[in-house]
Amino acid sequence: MKRIRILGLGGQGIAFSGWLLGYAATYNGFFSAVHHSYGAEVRGGSVISNIVISEKPIVNPYIDDFDIYLILHSIGWKFVKSSSEAIYIADNVIAKDHAPKNLGIEWLSFDKLSHEKNLPINVIALGYLSKKNIISFDALEEAIIRRKKDVERNIKALKLGYSISKLNV
Repeated sequence: MKRIRILGLGGQGIAFSGWLLGYAATYNGFFSAVHHSYGAEVRGGSVISNIVISEKPIVNPYIDDFDIYLILHSIGWKFVKSSSEAIYIADNVIAKDHAPKNLGIEWLSFDKLSHEKNLPINVIALGYLSKKNIISFDALEEAIIRRKKDVERNIKALKLGYSISKLNV
């Protein structure tokens, strides 16, 4: 079972990221459960997307511990539970404030790349996340194609995220 928590700000596409990850998982033959939490604000408030991916049916999708945290804005840190087992991936500018000092965080330039290339930050981050053996790049690409909305732009963002290495960002 893989448990992912994506955290960010309203307007960053956090809920869509969770949906896309869950859809790609089911397309690959896995079971998935996706749960979103956000405030009444359309933009500006905190947004959380919890995704569970499993080879077996998911009995309880509500969990406290996650294998991977993807933090796209500093507002998300208040919803992170420290664990020596978890992987922490965060934007190196807009998620830098309030970050715990004791975690081995992978700092990446998702927001900078998003602005430079005019591509969605959330899909860039999912492209990078696909390198963590959660769900394949091909499954995410197929989910984008099947959605039939902003296909070319989202595939460019996915490819950009997949091309990121920790060393060159």
